[in-house]
Amino acid sequence: ILEHDVFHDAVVLGRETLPVPVTEGTWPHVLRNGAEVARRDPSLLVYQPSRMIRHVAATLARLGETLETGDWLILGSLVQPIPIHSGDRFEADFGPLGRVAVEIG
Repeated sequence: ILEHDVFHDAVVLGRETLPVPVTEGTWPHVLRNGAEVARRDPSLLVYQPSRMIRHVAATLARLGETLETGDWLILGSLVQPIPIHSGDRFEADFGPLGRVAVEIG
């Protein structure tokens, strides 16, 4: 993961607050160029954001650092990494959280 930086090939940031727990539901459903390429992977462990923020803050504190207002945290994924290519168009349906679409340039 670190060697290939797989989590940062494409990250889409949405709203800063979540109106529903991320541990509920069968979403997301991800399409690439109109074909489904991923559904929620139940083997991936998902924590509520507040629990992960506390964990990150505690880890940083042990290293003499702190979280600051405006910091962004990428806290994981509900699907396995998906290969991307220039020109691909992705659409993801996150159920009650909404939908997002992005085209890779």
